[in-house]
Amino acid sequence: MRRPWLADKDVDFAEYIIEHPTLATPKVFVRTKGKVKPQIIMKRTLKALISEFDAFEDAFVAQLKKRN
Repeated sequence: MRRPWLADKDVDFAEYIIEHPTLATPKVFVRTKGKVKPQIIMKRTLKALISEFDAFEDAFVAQLKKRN
């Protein structure tokens, strides 16, 4: 799985744990290099992921239109 938060220059370490996929809430751990708060990094990461999903959706819809 791709981990976009590790591409962030301000992240020293990041990891997530899911104890049980249907019963537990995932836990995310982010250690910064000290210049930026983890909350800011998480917001940047979520924006990047949303952008990736939007691009995927656009490409998917374009391919569906080609088929019809």
